[in-house]
Amino acid sequence: IRKKMGRAHPITILQKFYKKIAFLLIPTVRGMYFLIRNNGGFKEWLSGVWIDVLLLLILIIIAIYNWKNIRYSIGKNVIYLKKGVLFKSEKNIKRNNITTITYHRPVFFRFINAVNIFIDTEGGGKNHSDMYVTISAAKKTEILATDGYSKIYSPKLHEILFFSFCVTDAVASTIYTVLLINRMGKIIGLNILTEFISFLSKATEYLIFAVIIVQVLGIMRNFLYYSKFFVRRSDTCLYFENGFFSKTKSVCKIETVNFLDRRQNLISFFLGLDMAFVQCTGYGKVRKKEALLIPAGTKSTVDTCIKMLLPEFQKAEAKTFSVKPSNKAFLRYVRLPLIVCGIIITLGIGAICMIIEPHFAEWLQLAKFSVFMAVVPFVLFAIVRTVAFKKAGIFGITSRDEYAKNFITICYYKGLNIHTVSFYSDKISHISVRQSIFQRKNKTCDIIFFTGGDGGYKHKVTGLHYNKELLFFFFS
Repeated sequence: IRKKMGRAHPITILQKFYKKIAFLLIPTVRGMYFLIRNNGGFKEWLSGVWIDVLLLLILIIIAIYNWKNIRYSIGKNVIYLKKGVLFKSEKNIKRNNITTITYHRPVFFRFINAVNIFIDTEGGGKNHSDMYVTISAAKKTEILATDGYSKIYSPKLHEILFFSFCVTDAVASTIYTVLLINRMGKIIGLNILTEFISFLSKATEYLIFAVIIVQVLGIMRNFLYYSKFFVRRSDTCLYFENGFFSKTKSVCKIETVNFLDRRQNLISFFLGLDMAFVQCTGYGKVRKKEALLIPAGTKSTVDTCIKMLLPEFQKAEAKTFSVKPSNKAFLRYVRLPLIVCGIIITLGIGAICMIIEPHFAEWLQLAKFSVFMAVVPFVLFAIVRTVAFKKAGIFGITSRDEYAKNFITICYYKGLNIHTVSFYSDKISHISVRQSIFQRKNKTCDIIFFTGGDGGYKHKVTGLHYNKELLFFFFS
């Protein structure tokens, strides 16, 4: 039996109007046209202003009708949502099928007692929630209950700050960009007319300042989003809360967690720190942010926190089998970045010797610096892949119970990050084994695991020993 239907918060009118804001380009373009004209432009614009007012009224009326046609009910077993004017849609989601419920409250929503509710299931898309509605904050507890959570994890402030730096590789990219701009500005300034040197020097300083400001703002944005972050654990759910100004709260079912991802980049690797993320359909989707579990910590610290929050995924240490990359596969790890480095250096030396030095000697220093800076990113890729080769592999434990699930941990590289991902065999949707002509000769292969959640995730381990029997284990 469905409970009494509720109505969305009136702020929905503004949200619906905002989606149609592109139509306001019509009066804007019309106004600019008459503004440019000199003879009688203002009078002609004023005579047609009724068109602009009519368009504005139509958009407001559409937004109001959309809001009036949004109805929802929160039952004991089912959540129901109905919306639409010309095209009606009705959604029923059983509570047992919900993976994540997210509550997001921007700053100004606090003054109008409103909150956005997002509901996700395993059948949802990667970029949108299955159900979304803005309701009164007083009714959110009917959907999102926060009782019964005993175990609490709250990171320290410096761990959040470190994560804010690392999550976008802001430190490395800022240093690289600043060095590139600063050095190139100085070199170019020495090789052009004297009257432009002062201007170029100032322009370089402003550009460096702009780059630093943009990066700092990005870091601060991440820091404010993840500040006041903490995790609670109950018998069946994880509860996440974060945000300094805009608050975001999520509840995820433990049984719907698809995998745990312990991640390192070059900075965290050399500092001996790990970052941990959890993939549960819907968590982190609302704000398109990383699904954070532990922002930063040493291996022992992260192990302790995972044991408290997700003991179901703290089994990687007891390995009953392991498959490591073949030594013959090392070149496959570093081949691409080294080839690119070789091409850049060869072309750079050729251009310097045959073109720059004989005809443009004054640009020789700039050419050498440009080649060096072009090689640096690929050298970093080669270092990451070398570290990944030593850590990569597939590790697992076999359950003694015939009906229990096998637990698998895989380690691989992706971009400038090294991932250590743990999951149960029933979370694998399918596996792909790939071999090139050279890999067949060396009896090695690449194994790609596809796991569920938000449209699916791909985990590729490169250069493993080819073993047909191993594939049967993953689905046993």
